[in-house]
Parts: sequence; C-alpha cells; structure tokens
Amino acid sequence: MKAHSILALFFIVSVAASCTKDNAGKISSQQLQGNYKGRVTVAASAKTVVLNDAITLQITGNRFDAETNGHNPLPSSGTFTINNNTVAFADSLAYPAIYSMSYILAGNFSAQIKSDSLILLKDDGSYSYRFKKQ
Repeated sequence: MKAHSILALFFIVSVAASCTKDNAGKISSQQLQGNYKGRVTVAASAKTVVLNDAITLQITGNRFDAETNGHNPLPSSGTFTINNNTVAFADSLAYPAIYSMSYILAGNFSAQIKSDSLILLKDDGSYSYRFKKQ
C-alpha cells in the first residue's frame, strides 16, 4: 500500500513540475499590454549603433501602433500573434518606395520582459527594439 501511495505522490509531483516548466519563459499578450518608449539598436559588423529617432509603442489587445519622431525606423501599425516567446508583427501600413524598409516593426521577434523593459530581437539578429513601459 505504501509503495502505491509513494508512486502516486511521485507521479503527481512530476506532472505538476512539468506543467510549470511548459509555461516558463512564455510571453502572453496580457504581459505586453501598455505604452512604451524606446529606440532601435542595430548590429552593424563589429559594433552596435543606436538610432537617434525615439519610438513610442502602444499595444492594446492584439493590435500595435509604433510611432517615431523621424524616418528611421518608419511608423508601423497592425496586429501581432505570440508563440512561446516569439512575437510575430504583421504591419498593415503602406510605405513610399523612397524609404528603406529596414527596422520596421514587422516579422518575427524574440521577446523578453525584464521588470519594466520590453526587448524585441529580430529573428535574424540584425536589430532590436528596447522599450521602457510608461
């Protein structure tokens, strides 16, 4: 009887521990909600460059709006989905051909939340957004 009780207890603890591990590190839409300010950091060869244009980001529900005080990066707006800690932004704005499409908040980004900071790293590692929640 004791062996069955110990085995059952071990099974319950194992299942509970595995459930916690499955949710560890996952970003939820609710965690992203809010207003942010930040900048883009570009990984250029051997050094990193921080672009001067400030960015404001508003996330409400599954929608986002990113505005800038310049042209680099360009503003963006649309919807997003989340899979684990990857956020996929779908920008719905049209851009004139004279602007570079670099650094637009579109595509897949690895997301990290640290206290009041949101860090979005482009899936190819070429640039990142670093925001502070307002």
